[in-house]
Amino acid sequence: MANIQRGKASSLTLTGKGLSFVKIASPKLNTSYLSANDEALLRCKAALEQKDRGDYAAAQKTMLPYWNRMGEAPNTQGFERSVAAEVSLCVGILTGFIGSKNKVSDSQEIAKNLITKSMR
Repeated sequence: MANIQRGKASSLTLTGKGLSFVKIASPKLNTSYLSANDEALLRCKAALEQKDRGDYAAAQKTMLPYWNRMGEAPNTQGFERSVAAEVSLCVGILTGFIGSKNKVSDSQEIAKNLITKSMR
């Protein structure tokens, strides 16, 4: 699926150094060989690609290990700080798009808060 250096998590939004991603056609990911940090980064990348294709349900499903439902912050406990920020940013982006599409009240405020949290 992806050629990822073991034990080394890198930023998706800044440069993606150290990671080489391959397009993911299926929401089912084989992540058994990845560290928790690398799995989270791969899931964020896949979820944002699914969002870009308009497949919001698949994007939510991809993020299920960390994000249970709209309106809630993701569980980022145990991640490196930079990875926790990437997960919060990804969930914030998804919350904004999905909330807008489904007319979920307060979704834009929740999305803004998650995105702001990712920048700290």
